[in-house]
Amino acid sequence: SYTYIHRRKNEINFTEYTYETCLPYEDYFSGGNFERFLGRDVNTTSEKNRITGTSFLCLNGYDADGHNYETVSQEGVLVITDCTGEGSIKGVIIANGGTLRVYNGRIGEITVQDGAKLLLFGGVYAQKFENATIPAGYGWVENNDSATKNQYPYRITAVKTITFNGNGGVGEMENQTVEAGVGSVLNGNEFTMQGYEFSGWATSADGAKVYDDLCNITISNDITLYAVWNPKTDTPYTIEHYFENLDGEYILDQNKTQSLNGATASTVTAIHLTGVAGFESDQDHSESFTSSTILADGSLVLKLYYARTTHTVNVVINNPSYGSADNSVIQNVKYGTQITVSGNVVTVGDYTITVTATAQTSTNSFYFVDITGGKVAVDGDLTLTANFITRLRVYKPNSDDSNFIYDGTEKTYNIPANDKYSVEGNKQTEIGVYQVNVSLVDKNGCEWEDGTNTDLIYEFIINFGEQSFVDENSEDKSKPSVVVSSPTGIAPDISLVVIDKTEDQAVIEKLPSEKKFVVEKIYDISLEKNGDNVQVSEVGGLITIKILIGEELKADDIKLYHIHGDEEGVEIKRGSAGVVNEYVIEGDYAIITIDRLSEFAFVKEQINNYWWAWVIGGAVITALVIVVYIKNDKKGEEKQQSRQEEDVKN
Repeated sequence: SYTYIHRRKNEINFTEYTYETCLPYEDYFSGGNFERFLGRDVNTTSEKNRITGTSFLCLNGYDADGHNYETVSQEGVLVITDCTGEGSIKGVIIANGGTLRVYNGRIGEITVQDGAKLLLFGGVYAQKFENATIPAGYGWVENNDSATKNQYPYRITAVKTITFNGNGGVGEMENQTVEAGVGSVLNGNEFTMQGYEFSGWATSADGAKVYDDLCNITISNDITLYAVWNPKTDTPYTIEHYFENLDGEYILDQNKTQSLNGATASTVTAIHLTGVAGFESDQDHSESFTSSTILADGSLVLKLYYARTTHTVNVVINNPSYGSADNSVIQNVKYGTQITVSGNVVTVGDYTITVTATAQTSTNSFYFVDITGGKVAVDGDLTLTANFITRLRVYKPNSDDSNFIYDGTEKTYNIPANDKYSVEGNKQTEIGVYQVNVSLVDKNGCEWEDGTNTDLIYEFIINFGEQSFVDENSEDKSKPSVVVSSPTGIAPDISLVVIDKTEDQAVIEKLPSEKKFVVEKIYDISLEKNGDNVQVSEVGGLITIKILIGEELKADDIKLYHIHGDEEGVEIKRGSAGVVNEYVIEGDYAIITIDRLSEFAFVKEQINNYWWAWVIGGAVITALVIVVYIKNDKKGEEKQQSRQEEDVKN
């Protein structure tokens, strides 16, 4: 026999140790502290596998291969200290205040009921017991022993805790428990920080990196690791450019917005664009934001402002003596201001300049021409020129507008030329209506007194030469001649004259014989005799005769007959002007359209009062018709009736 001294930790204070005396395994103690053999596993009955009452069993230093303690109860204590063989302690039920105390060994599947105590100081386990009491400094870790980790993946050992601090990062990481003094792989980083990249771990918030992510670490004490962050170099930021409009507002030009990248938290400065036509940087704008640090979320926006350049618009007169402007200079005109030139008015934005010609003098007139040099919009200092001209006033020449009598010689009209105007057609040797053109020599520099500069046209009538004739009925056997106009195409050596034939019986006899007329007036218009006041013209083969008549010839019952040669007179109806064989009354004139010249008789028709003559004549005709009808009745009643009806019609 021998005495085996076992040292175990105090159940209350695990840092204190209690030494107990254990009997040799072959001794059996039946009434004291022990119920079972000590030091080895003895195959006994299941009754002996129970630890009850205040019994205490210490299992130490022996391979308890597959031993099953069914119950530890009634304040019984099972202490497992060093069961390191291939077997295991399993199937233990701890109940009714029983205690299972494990210092080392292999622990299989066990059940811990309410009210029991499970004190774990070491050993490997098939499962984790979250309700076990583990002394400070101890904890669960993964079993890395290749021989046992598959069956017993967990173990209790002295551990240290690694606490992870995001150091400004976002996210959560559970503390990592590692075996003290034994190398372990750090858990992977789960923190993030916008605009930054994770670099590793430091042992202080502002310290340098000590550990890389997922590196192997060995510690003997608890430790806190702080995430180390490096700024990203591609963090975005924006530069916006605002340009002044014509109303003084600053408008973002999105086409010029710059999207850039830089290192998070680094300082960047925006630079104004150069070479933008019509704009200059506005450094003093109240909302200008030119420099700042790049924000981690990429939201930094720098703002630059540009004011419109200002310019001067001038209007000058090409000759100050010709015209003037009411406002010749407009200053501080913004770039892009619209320019409109309408006649003599220049509009620049809200401003106007009006140019006016100098007032007319006795010798000169002044005129506005145009405004040159203008543009659609102001793009710099601008000078516009208002152009005026002057013209010398020229008085129109007087002309002798009386009718000229052609006598076969050259005639010169009374329009003398001078150095200001020329005269064309001032001489004429032909009969008819003749035009003389008077043209200004310098139409740009001169004008007529009425302000025009077009050619002047003077019309002169060249008449037939004066002819003498003798009126046989006059007392002095003479009558002054009257000059009449010539129809186109009539030779100049033939006179157009008119003779009064009102009482000429030979002409009267040519009027229709079946009618009774009172002759009012007869004109004989020919090319060989002298006549009265008559005008004749020819257009397209038709002759228009304009005859001066008295009031008596204008009456509605007056008829007009045309008598030509030996032919019977033909009535000319009062109708429309310009229609052949018709005439109209206009004022004191009868205007006749005819195709040949001859006598024209104005007559008044009388109604025949010899009623008996018409009756007798009708009776005779009737009688003849009747006779014929009766005489031929025997030859065919139907045929003669038809001929009778036809004769009656005739």
